[in-house]
Amino acid sequence: MHYYGPYSDELNDDLVEMGIQKYIDIQPDLSGFGYHIRSGSEAVDSLDSVTKRYAENIDNCINKFGQFESRQLELLGTIHFVKHIAGFTNVDDIIEMVSVLKPVFEKSNIKEYYEELMTIMG
Repeated sequence: MHYYGPYSDELNDDLVEMGIQKYIDIQPDLSGFGYHIRSGSEAVDSLDSVTKRYAENIDNCINKFGQFESRQLELLGTIHFVKHIAGFTNVDDIIEMVSVLKPVFEKSNIKEYYEELMTIMG
């Protein structure tokens, strides 16, 4: 299930569980890049109250990040990881570390998406 960005055991476990319960349907992308997640046969109406309490957060996340492609989300996720999880505070250091972790991205792109993420996150 893991293709891009920092791996999350917790997120993977949640996706697998939601797939087993048919809340979501996970299919690999036919072009070989990532996967698609769609509502499953037991979709949103049958989610229990524990899941419903996150609906506003999920909607907020979709509104903020739903327009990005997986490659862009990979970069945004890595920037977030370096800044908030790894604890880098200096912008130049963040860009440098992301460049080390994801050498496929140009530093100018990393800087552009860093600024985009800071705008989105407020």
